[in-house]
Amino acid sequence: MAGLPWVKVATDFTDDPKALALAHRLDDPRAPLHLPAVWGHFARHYADGSMPDSEDAIRALERAALWGGAGGALVDALLAVGLLERKRKRIVVHAWGDWQEGHTRKLERDRERMRAKRAETRGTSRATVERGSRDGRGTEEIERRGEEDPSLRSVGAAAAPVAPALKLARSELEKQPSSADGFQEVVRHWFAAWERAGRGKHSPLRQEDGANLKRLVRQLGADELMARMDRALADQWFLERGDLALFVRQRDRYAQPGRPAAGAPAGPTLSERVAAAQGPEWRRVLEALLRLALEHPERIGAFERWLLPLQGSLVSDVLVVLAPDAHHASFVADNYRAGIAAVASEALGRAVRVDVTAPPLAAAGLS
Repeated sequence: MAGLPWVKVATDFTDDPKALALAHRLDDPRAPLHLPAVWGHFARHYADGSMPDSEDAIRALERAALWGGAGGALVDALLAVGLLERKRKRIVVHAWGDWQEGHTRKLERDRERMRAKRAETRGTSRATVERGSRDGRGTEEIERRGEEDPSLRSVGAAAAPVAPALKLARSELEKQPSSADGFQEVVRHWFAAWERAGRGKHSPLRQEDGANLKRLVRQLGADELMARMDRALADQWFLERGDLALFVRQRDRYAQPGRPAAGAPAGPTLSERVAAAQGPEWRRVLEALLRLALEHPERIGAFERWLLPLQGSLVSDVLVVLAPDAHHASFVADNYRAGIAAVASEALGRAVRVDVTAPPLAAAGLS
C-alpha cells in the first residue's frame, strides 16, 4: 500500500501516561513532541504500522523524528514505554490499526474508485483495471506517466502535514502550564517515586490508568495524591505487589497523616511520632526536619519513609544516625546526609557532622 497523506493524532497525546513515561525515561519534558513525526514516518513509509527491525530502519526513523540524542535511544525508549512493540523481527506501532485502519481502508476504496472512473473515461474495461491493480500497477503507473492521482487530491486537501502538526503541538504545550490541572505533575511524580523506590525506570501502565489519575486529581488534589503515592511506595506490602492500578484501588489506605480515610482507625500524627523520638538532641533535629517537610508537602512522603525511622545520638561533635538496615543507611547517606548535617547544626546551635550507619546484623544481611 502507498503511504498515507495524514494520520489521526489525539489532541491530548502529550498527557497520555506513555508519553509522560517517555519524557521521564529520556529526562526531557519535550520528548512527546517527537511522536507526531514518528507516526508521520510510519504513515509515509509503512502504512500498516510495521517496519523492519534493522539498524538502517531505526536510524531513518530517528532522523525523521528530528531526534538529536544517541543513536537508537529514542526507539529503545519508545519500545520500553510501549508506544512501539517488537513482533516477529518487526517494529510495530502500538494500536496502529485501532487509530488508522479506517483511514487506510477509506483511502484504498477512494483509490479503487478513481481507478475505475479513469478506466471508464478512457473506455477501458474494468477487467483491465483490476488486472493492473493485481499485478502491481495502479497508482504507480499513473505516477510514471506524470499524472496526478485524484485520490490524493481529495484526501490530502483537508490533511495537515506532520511538520505543522508538530509545530502546533509544541506551541500548545508551551502555552499550557506544566501543572495545568495537576495531572502531568502527578504522573511525573509517580514515575520519579517509582524509580526512587528501586522499581526501575518504567512503571507498568494500563490503558485506563490515565483516566483514573485525572479523576483522582480532581477528587483529591495533586499535592494530596502525590503525598499518598510517596507513602504507598514506602510501604513494603505495596512494593511487593504494587503498580499504578493497585495504588488507585488502595489510595485511601495511604491518606494524609492526620486525615485518615473514612472508617480507618486514626493513627498518631507526624508531630506525635516525632515527639516520641528517643533523645532530646535527635528529637530537636527531627522537629526541624519535619517543619521543612511541612513547608513543602511533596516532601512529606520522603520524610516519613527515609527520615522518621532513623534514630540519632550526639557523640561529641558527631551526630550518629542509625538506620533500620544497610539499604536504608546507604540511601540516607547518599541523599540526605548533607541536609541532616545542615539542619542539625542550626537546631543544636553548633557545627556537627553526620555519620549514617546500620545495626551490625542488618549491615551483614543477617537481620
